[in-house]
Amino acid sequence: MSRTCVCGKPILSNRALCKECYEIYGDKENWPMWLSWMVGDIQRELNYDRNHKNNVNFFDESDFPRIPTY
Repeated sequence: MSRTCVCGKPILSNRALCKECYEIYGDKENWPMWLSWMVGDIQRELNYDRNHKNNVNFFDESDFPRIPTY
């Protein structure tokens, strides 16, 4: 998952906001609560994807016991 700003623009992975949003909202200490929540939510999604990317399980029919039909 690539990182995006709250406005939807792609940004570098070490940034929280694009240049335009940073000019509007400034440093993190000055952000409104909704912006802090949205940036945090984006980070939580990235963390989840990173932490669970190897936990995908794929099954085929041979993984399950055959149930007889009568």
